[in-house]
Amino acid sequence: MYKTIMSVVLILMALQCWGEENRGLLATPLEEFAHRSNVNIIFAQEAAHISSDKTSVTITAIVLETEEQPIQEMRGIRVNLANEKSTDQVYLDAQGISEVLSDVKLLRQAIILEGLENEEVYGMKIRGTGSRWCLHPKPLVHTLCPEYYRTQESSGIMIRPVKGTTNVPWFLLSGHKPVELEDAINAGVLILDNIK
Repeated sequence: MYKTIMSVVLILMALQCWGEENRGLLATPLEEFAHRSNVNIIFAQEAAHISSDKTSVTITAIVLETEEQPIQEMRGIRVNLANEKSTDQVYLDAQGISEVLSDVKLLRQAIILEGLENEEVYGMKIRGTGSRWCLHPKPLVHTLCPEYYRTQESSGIMIRPVKGTTNVPWFLLSGHKPVELEDAINAGVLILDNIK
């Protein structure tokens, strides 16, 4: 009897986890706003582009506005990710930008603590940022989750464009450091700060 009850409990827990993992992702507030039928992009300027092999990341500062009165406006960055197998587009408002920059800062600190910036350190070392935004999100949200890797052959940034699931493509920027992603995002923020 006890084994039967425990089996049922374990099955229910597994189904609940599976259901949460595969439920639709929530759009960021900016992404939701951008996809409304009555919203137009009134400003867009490319802030930065990072590419490596067959992967590219483009950061664009954008301002969106509704067509009707009262006019509503949202600002942020659009991140276009592309490699030979997949493309994705992530929209980040001020809060989303802050979360990703926090992840990158934690990632840079972890690299220093682990000694991964040393050219002599090898072995596949993939480190998540340790932030709750990417590792333990509730609910699942469409955003950027940066990581860093180093092998004997190369090192670089790995970007996963979804929170909380591993069933998504990685965008691998070999030869690049997290500070470059941070600088690219900050370039977008600077453009937005200079718009009246």
